Amino acid sequence: MFLSCLTEELFERHLGKDLTRRYLALPFVDPGQVVVGIVQAAAGRDASGGWADPVVVGAAVRASLREAWLQLSYRLGSNRRKWHWGGLHLLRFRPFGPVATRDAELAVLGPFAAGGSGSTVNTAEYAEGDDYGVLLASTFRFAIDTAAMDQALIGLAPGQSEHPRHPHAGDGLERWREGRSSLLATSPLLVEELSRSRLVLEPVAER
Repeated sequence: MFLSCLTEELFERHLGKDLTRRYLALPFVDPGQVVVGIVQAAAGRDASGGWADPVVVGAAVRASLREAWLQLSYRLGSNRRKWHWGGLHLLRFRPFGPVATRDAELAVLGPFAAGGSGSTVNTAEYAEGDDYGVLLASTFRFAIDTAAMDQALIGLAPGQSEHPRHPHAGDGLERWREGRSSLLATSPLLVEELSRSRLVLEPVAER
């Protein structure tokens, strides 16, 4: 939140509000690195003027700290002990393709509080700005011991099916969110023992 506020403070001074918004909306833009570079440059110089003016950057840092505190207090409450990243970083699962109107509400799962970011093992990238919702997440996890190939562990979110009315549409979501894996049965005996139903696909005979 502080970094977002500081980005606006520094960029809008030189580019204006409209151009700053357009710049931040560009794909693959990482203003955080630019802002950190500006602050580091300001900390190491005495001369005034330019993007790294120590007085200007110092004032922007103080203003951004105040603004970040106000925004967090408004969005997460006045008790900072209850603040957590998931209160801002929300995850929603949406269908890949179009769905019937009657399934529209069922097709979107969430929002769920999420951890991680684009630079953590628990990948959950988000866009800079007012909305810190998850843009990209690692929804499939796979671990295997090569000494026991038939005992692989997987995590899949939201579920095995993409159909909003299917019973397996969101059956993997809870375990995935908790970081718990499921056994991926591959040996015939385990498959027969653990399977709940059988799906048979038969080709249509040519006439």
